[in-house]
Amino acid sequence: MSVAEEFDKASEIIKIFFKLMGIHLNENKTIIDHFKSYWFYYFNFIWLNIDVLGEILFVITGAINGERFIDLTYMLPCIAECLLGDFKTYHLIKYSHHVRDLTHTLRNMNYHEMFTNQEVEKKIFQESFPFMDLGVNTLKRCNIVALINFGMNPMFVMASKYYTTRKFELYLPFHIWYPFDAYNHYLYPFVYVHQVYSAYVALFTVYGPDSLFYTYSTFVGVQFRLLKHSIEHIVPPTFTSTEQELADFHIKIEKIVLWHLELVRCVKLLENIFTKSTLFNAITSSFLICLTGFNITAIDHLPFVMTFVAFLSVTFLQIFFFCSYGDMIMRLSVEVGDSVYNCQWYLVSPSTAKQLVIILTRAQMPCKMTALGFADINLKAFTRILSTSWSYFTLLKTMYSSPGAENE
Repeated sequence: MSVAEEFDKASEIIKIFFKLMGIHLNENKTIIDHFKSYWFYYFNFIWLNIDVLGEILFVITGAINGERFIDLTYMLPCIAECLLGDFKTYHLIKYSHHVRDLTHTLRNMNYHEMFTNQEVEKKIFQESFPFMDLGVNTLKRCNIVALINFGMNPMFVMASKYYTTRKFELYLPFHIWYPFDAYNHYLYPFVYVHQVYSAYVALFTVYGPDSLFYTYSTFVGVQFRLLKHSIEHIVPPTFTSTEQELADFHIKIEKIVLWHLELVRCVKLLENIFTKSTLFNAITSSFLICLTGFNITAIDHLPFVMTFVAFLSVTFLQIFFFCSYGDMIMRLSVEVGDSVYNCQWYLVSPSTAKQLVIILTRAQMPCKMTALGFADINLKAFTRILSTSWSYFTLLKTMYSSPGAENE
């Protein structure tokens, strides 16, 4: 299977997401063409953010009216998740020209004339895809579980209340301020459906861009590994510095340098697409993990506890996989320099070997994803996020367990 076919197969989940969210990354020359392509996305955006505004107003009015602290914190993770989805999809559309460029480049990056060992190429593809599938499928399942929990838990709570008290009380998935009575028997079904659909939009506006990031990062990693193998075998064991061998060597070096530069450009495109939303992601992840963990320990109703367990799993895995792929790109880009050391450079003349120094020098500067330049996105960043989350969590638990805090 060719690189293009592998890329198309791996991108199927991204295409599904684009259809569900109403995102079309085709080039639009006029404003009318743009709205024709994105009308469903704007519908979802308005639908979701009506509830986000209601959640914010609920927190504000609740704080003013002295609502319980736990009721206020119940909505904060949801608000942060919705805003994160807004950031990710907005920047995906804003930098759609970079997405198109990156898609075309990765799909058509084919250096078979440089890479003749088909068995090794097949092995590299087979070793790279399981982690991508793990990230995409695990988050998809966790999102589906979280969505079902948010939608069904009010039903379980109402059934439980009716069973124990013989009184029928209406519940909604989220605490949202409305300028009308949301628990009116005629309006309640519409409000319920509205909130469940908003939860679907919020979860998948985060999951969709992340799936694109995982898939494209995987193919960047595959190309780095292919490049590394090509450099390691650029000098054959039988190299004797004949004119023909030197000519072939110079041609290979030129193509490898162009290949390397193209990969560096791909990482820069990926950085341009995600760097701003990554900064917001890194900032909110600590609060999301902290507040979700706090809700799990403080909420009394078991169905809602299970909802936030699923929500915590989604948040934890989302930032873990994001940082893991950032770490992978940094590591593989540096390993290109190691491959220069591992090739049989000592068989060529010093003047010829100097050409390898070009690759070695560039590989000393790792390609990396950053949070708008403030921090590198790698596994060290993930541990810092967890450390910060734990600090916030312990502080919040201390404040909440202090005398009288539960009634404030």
